[in-house]
Amino acid sequence: MRRGGAGGRCATQERGVQAQFRRQIETNLATLSEVLRRGGSAAEARAKALLVLSALYGALMMARAVGDSPLSREVLQTVRQRVLRLDDAAKQTRARPKARKKSL
Repeated sequence: MRRGGAGGRCATQERGVQAQFRRQIETNLATLSEVLRRGGSAAEARAKALLVLSALYGALMMARAVGDSPLSREVLQTVRQRVLRLDDAAKQTRARPKARKKSL
């Protein structure tokens, strides 16, 4: 079975090519983690960065695999909207005041 996209081909490439992919992904993760940290833990920021990058890379691979089609545009648009909502949800959670426990 033939794999589509650079990610699928990367798994069968020479070690040097894989190392280049790995370095670029690590750079992208570090940059995005720093942006997403905003007062949270480094581990949580990296987990969010992994989620976002995986969604973006996967969307690109899927969109390219189906060519210039309505499905390609739907994949890209949907993932873009959902990733942006993740950031909006995080902002709302941080802005929401914590409820105080009632004393008896």
